[in-house]
Amino acid sequence: MKRFHVLLLAFVLLIFSFSPQSIFASSNAKTEITYNPDGSYVITTLNISYTAAYSTSKTASKTAVAYSPNGSKICTFTVTGTFEINSGSSVSCTSASYSKSIYDSTWNFISASTSRNNSSSSQASASAKGYFKNATGGSQTLTPTVYCDKNGNIS
Repeated sequence: MKRFHVLLLAFVLLIFSFSPQSIFASSNAKTEITYNPDGSYVITTLNISYTAAYSTSKTASKTAVAYSPNGSKICTFTVTGTFEINSGSSVSCTSASYSKSIYDSTWNFISASTSRNNSSSSQASASAKGYFKNATGGSQTLTPTVYCDKNGNIS
């Protein structure tokens, strides 16, 4: 019986060692839409990766999806940033990376770059810029940026 209680206690401690958000949350995505004058539009979605409550590191990504004026998906471009938070006193971006996909065969990926901004102790960011071009001369520049403040709030 004593062994059962020890195992039960260990199980309960294991469950509560995880962040409650990671156990119970179903979605943490935030979305915004930007319309372009030509009728095309970009849907940008922020996705925060959950970490253990005691972790000082957070990872988040922001994905920009470009659509043509007729609503067909052209391409996606994602920036992923990892941030190190120092107990509410400072934050720094420790890594920034990008990924891309093309869904319309008339479009090509031209170039991309990433950057980390740690110029302020109260906010850091991970940015990426992706440039896409199609055969008829059209172009699309996608520039998602993820921000993290010193309290670990991601936007």
